Amino acid sequence: MKAALFLLLAACTPGSNGGGGDGDSCDVMTACGDDSVCSVTHTSDGSGECIAKGEDIDSDGLVNEMDYCNAGTGGQFDEDRDLIGDDCDKCPIAAPPASPDPDGDEVDAPCDPDSREPGDQIVVFEGFRNGIPSTWAKTGTWEQRGGDAVATSTTEVSLTTALPLTTSKMALLVQYRVDAVDTGANGSYIGLVARDQRPASNAVVRCGSQRNTAVGDSLSLEGDAGSMSSPVVNAFNSASLYSVALRTQGISAQCAMQADATAVAAETSTSGEALTQAGIFVKGGTARFSYVLAIQRP
Repeated sequence: MKAALFLLLAACTPGSNGGGGDGDSCDVMTACGDDSVCSVTHTSDGSGECIAKGEDIDSDGLVNEMDYCNAGTGGQFDEDRDLIGDDCDKCPIAAPPASPDPDGDEVDAPCDPDSREPGDQIVVFEGFRNGIPSTWAKTGTWEQRGGDAVATSTTEVSLTTALPLTTSKMALLVQYRVDAVDTGANGSYIGLVARDQRPASNAVVRCGSQRNTAVGDSLSLEGDAGSMSSPVVNAFNSASLYSVALRTQGISAQCAMQADATAVAAETSTSGEALTQAGIFVKGGTARFSYVLAIQRP
């Protein structure tokens, strides 16, 4: 596994208003004037153009000022602040690099788990900006707080959603912060989980930061056919932002985590079953998740 495929990039921050008017060029660093907004989703080549704030260029009920997908339905939220809305972004967690999609499968780097082989599809992206969807399955208590999905629990609780494709080829990416650690719990474990919920299978894979009082902190990867861990200096730092990614393909599973300037990875085996459900979990603490992204390949 090339861990760099799963390490997330920081998004750019738009500049301040005071630039061009309608029809002028713009981008994330060159903003438009007070009566215009920069749109990069309605032009054929993706170049930025200033359009009127109060109009609705795609007639989807969202005025241009509130619409980051100006060529179709949706676009209320822009997780990575690259001016491309989550509903139409080929990688909603990071601004596109210079060569975003070399394999032409409509999934941009760094979201694409393998940019050399086409066929990947973004099947789930949830940023929890409108709350926790009612279609997601909960164990324990979860709440939306400040645009994050938040849970506090001594025992393991999870928040999961169905995956639409029946395939063992999958990548999951999540981002979270740790608000608190429950020192009275029997260990702490925070990260992402994927399961096969079909009646004839009990396959499950977990990947995330784990604290064990006997051995310390680690990135832990647990599959139904094996487990592996990599030491981490502090996997539960409340000042850190953690990005965790899991990739499964056949009987192989790889997990990577980035926290601040530190990156670690682990690999193990699974049963090779198709995983039908994916999401996040918390045990022994309080964590807030910014998003969940799932990619599958038939």
